[in-house]
Amino acid sequence: MNVQEAALLLEVSDCSDSRQIKEQYRKKMRQHHPDVSAAGTGASSDMLQLAQTINEAYELLKKESIRLIQKKKSNFWKSEQNFQAYCERDVFLSGADWSGHEEDKYLIAHGKYYWDPLQEDFEMFLYSLKQMVDGLIGSEDDGRGNKIRQKLFFLLGIQFVDGVSCLRKLYAPYKVDGQNREIYRLKAMVAVTRENREILQKGRKLFPKQFRGNRIILQDECRQEIGAVSFEENQLYFIVIPILKWNLASVRIQVLDILNRYVKIIFDLRMEAGKKQEMDLNPEIEKLLNL
Repeated sequence: MNVQEAALLLEVSDCSDSRQIKEQYRKKMRQHHPDVSAAGTGASSDMLQLAQTINEAYELLKKESIRLIQKKKSNFWKSEQNFQAYCERDVFLSGADWSGHEEDKYLIAHGKYYWDPLQEDFEMFLYSLKQMVDGLIGSEDDGRGNKIRQKLFFLLGIQFVDGVSCLRKLYAPYKVDGQNREIYRLKAMVAVTRENREILQKGRKLFPKQFRGNRIILQDECRQEIGAVSFEENQLYFIVIPILKWNLASVRIQVLDILNRYVKIIFDLRMEAGKKQEMDLNPEIEKLLNL
């Protein structure tokens, strides 16, 4: 069976997109699946053969559609590169729209490309980082400690994230101040513990203390440690931490609302004009690899 025969069987055209092809596949299977068309009388060999042929046609058209998307994407992949990054990475296109299986990932570019959230799914970016870590130190069962893997994963990751650019692509400013500086308000929280329960009062101001791995640790005005910031969206760890590490923004943190197990906090980033994200993480990465 070729692509033209598969398209004829599913009654789709060369211009049909993945959604239309899937709809036609499901329609055909509802009409001809042995469990449906046999209606309790038992599936004949012809019914089974037709259902198998429909499945084959769908798989063929699915692969052809992904191939065309992959070719199109690779021809005009526009993301900028960080030529100072430790190593190159693979950029993947997700095939999850088809089946959701992990193997539906398609390589479309290779290089020191920054993550562009408008082109590359965050899940695919994480998958790319995992592939990179596995390539550098082996798979998870090679005896390396999880802490080393996690540190390496995050350090490699933030080399490929232009925090300011990603923030502006994904979120709108909460407001702009009198000096034309953008202020972004991000959804965040802190877990309530026995140690910080009395400190986390509504309106209380909090301050960054340190970075601990991929977490921002907070303290109060007396420098008592409060706990780690939890963002509602995981991609924000890769965006916000580079911004703060490179002093590209100032931050204002305040307790907003007190719930049972956590408190909601105001997490405002005020962008500082004229600053660039510049820091050499390669020595730290090299040190981890030599442990």
